[in-house]
This record gives sequence, C-alpha cells and structure tokens, in this order.
Amino acid sequence: MISNMTLVQQADCCSPSEETQELTLEIRDGGGGSYVYFTTTGWAIDPEDIDELVPQLKKLIKQYDIDNLF
Repeated sequence: MISNMTLVQQADCCSPSEETQELTLEIRDGGGGSYVYFTTTGWAIDPEDIDELVPQLKKLIKQYDIDNLF
C-alpha cells in the first residue's frame, strides 16, 4: 500500500546549505476522511512547478483510497 512519498531535489541557489531538499507527502486519516500531511525541513518550489506537484498529490490520494477499499 502506498501511503506516502518523498520528493527530493538539489538545494537551490538561495539555500543556506548545500543539502538536498526533501518533501514527504503522507496520507493520514483521523476518522473523518483522508488528508495530505506535509513534512519537510525545507522545500522551495518555483510557482510554475506547482502545477506539476498537484497531479502527484492526486495520484497519492487515489492510490491510498484504492488500497483501503479492501
């Protein structure tokens, strides 16, 4: 069952360190339905890249819902 994914990218030019950036997306369910929980120590995204992130979120939610039907 897929309930989380971690996106990784190289540090950007404005980053205070040379470490890679990680963003973990996790599906959680508090009893009232599933929601996406974000965990990161730092993640930068260009405005035009937001449209590429949304399908990844939808894919994660859809897979979680399919896996939890049975």
